[in-house]
Amino acid sequence: MAYPQYPDATHGNRNPKDLKWLPIPSAKRIMCLTMNANLLNLIFRPSPAGAVMEVNVRPKPVRNPRVERFIMICWVLIAIKHVAVIYACNHWPVPFHQLWINAPTFALGLLATLVYYVRR
Repeated sequence: MAYPQYPDATHGNRNPKDLKWLPIPSAKRIMCLTMNANLLNLIFRPSPAGAVMEVNVRPKPVRNPRVERFIMICWVLIAIKHVAVIYACNHWPVPFHQLWINAPTFALGLLATLVYYVRR
């Protein structure tokens, strides 16, 4: 396969967007143009006047004491339920392990608590 001759700089003015001399298909030629344009824009973009353009400070979300009290009551009820399930599984013969009941309760309670405290 013979490649076309590359134009040299002394050959006169050529359009920089005219890349027909590249030995690659036209779709790749277009991709090459856009990628190089983005790269050059990133490298040679003028820097802003200051290092920090804008600072946005969000205040911390206000905690609702009633909701926090409700969460605490729920955790106390979860603890009481855990103790009751452990007692019941040890006292009476049941065909399952106590964690089949306690683990999902604990996981969902932890998830609900994290959603409340980590929210923005």
